Amino acid sequence: MRPRERLAAAFPMPFVGVAVLLLLLILVTPNLLSAGPPTAGSLSATADFVVDRVPNSNLTHVYIYGLSSVRYTVIHLRIASNVTWPAPSSPVGFNWSRSVLATNALVLAYATPANPVAFNVTAVYTDAAGASVAYTGAFELDFLPPTLYVIGLTPGLPRTTTETITATSEPLNFLLVSGPVGAT
Repeated sequence: MRPRERLAAAFPMPFVGVAVLLLLLILVTPNLLSAGPPTAGSLSATADFVVDRVPNSNLTHVYIYGLSSVRYTVIHLRIASNVTWPAPSSPVGFNWSRSVLATNALVLAYATPANPVAFNVTAVYTDAAGASVAYTGAFELDFLPPTLYVIGLTPGLPRTTTETITATSEPLNFLLVSGPVGAT
C-alpha cells in the first residue's frame, strides 16, 4: 500500500474538504464581524427608512435608523404635507414646511396624520477615522384604504411600492442611497 493510499483511508476527501472550509471560516469570521464601529460607506453603516401604517389609525409612522447600532452625526427629516397625488417624478417643487433634526442619534421617529405626505431624509454617518457619508432619499406616501402607496423620488430607490394594510402588515423598509456629504 502506497503512503498516499494510507492517508486517503485515514482522511477521506469529504472530511478534508469540510475541515478546510471550517478553517477558512475560523480565519475569516473575525474580519466579517468587526467589534469596532463600521467604516463610512459600509453595509453596517447604511441607513434604513421604515414606513409603518397601523390599521384603524390615521397616523403614518416613519423611522430612520441604521442596519446595525450606529450613531449618526445628523439625521434630518423634512416633511411636505401640501403635496398632490400621484407624485411627480422629482421633489423639487415641494414646500418642505416642517423639519425634524437629530444629532448624534441612533434613530429618528416621526408620526403624521397628513395624507398624502412627502419626506426628504438625510442621515450622515462619520466613522472613527473622520470619513463621512450621507444616506439620502425622498419619498411620497399616500394611504387610500386599505392600500399604502410609497413612491421613491430619489434615483436608486424603488419607484413604486404598495402594501395592503391589515392587522398582520409589516412595515416597509427602504435602504437609503449613499453619497458624499453635502450633495443632498
